Amino acid sequence: MFRWCAYCQHLIGEAEPLDSYEMTHGCCPDCEAKFDTFAKGIDPAVLSAKGHFQHLMRAGRSGNLSVIEAFIRSAKSDGLRNSDILVGLVQPALYEIGRLWQKGEVTVADEHRFTSFCVEIYSRLPSLPTPPGPAAILLALAPDNRHDFGIHILKHLAEDKGVPCRLLPVGTPASEIVAAVLREKPALFGLSMAMSSSLADVSGLLSLCSKAAPDMRLTIGGLFVRELPANSLPGVKIARRLDDFMAELTAIAPAS
Repeated sequence: MFRWCAYCQHLIGEAEPLDSYEMTHGCCPDCEAKFDTFAKGIDPAVLSAKGHFQHLMRAGRSGNLSVIEAFIRSAKSDGLRNSDILVGLVQPALYEIGRLWQKGEVTVADEHRFTSFCVEIYSRLPSLPTPPGPAAILLALAPDNRHDFGIHILKHLAEDKGVPCRLLPVGTPASEIVAAVLREKPALFGLSMAMSSSLADVSGLLSLCSKAAPDMRLTIGGLFVRELPANSLPGVKIARRLDDFMAELTAIAPAS
């Protein structure tokens, strides 16, 4: 589940169960420090994210791209950041349309139209100014992974925290990934893994990256890694949930 702050309307993070994309409400640490009202309870009806999610589902199913600019303006006017929109609205919407397809309530064409609508939202989000200096975070896909939407979301999360982040292109071979790590020596290197069959290759790649930049933090994400035991990859943080990546951002932000 995704937890939203009912005060500032920002996404707080994930909560169990992780395989549910429903919304729940709470109070983020910043707002809890500012207001002495958290103990009095929060009315979940004040979550603007719920209204934006319902709007997204309707518009995405129609495939009407002309409403995207208005949708983004409305979400932004309620204080939602790029990462809030992508993680807390677009990602659950894609999950929901996939669930409807599995139940036979939408067609393959409907699902493709909806996905194209969500990708268009991503392409139209206003970019944040790139912080000066070298990238503190370098993100890449495992060589056999071709699904890069997730790491683009992580890039927005980093930018919203003011942490410089760079993505390596889809299809970057292992040798070039190691060369990029050696050249840039980021504070954090993150790898997205899609299939269990690539675990041995990924383990070897991460070992080479660690040798190229010994002081660098290593993390691995992707749907499959939620099944990995904590000690599967020594020295590598397994990011099973969004909060794990956010913790890594917090750890390196002062040095960025």
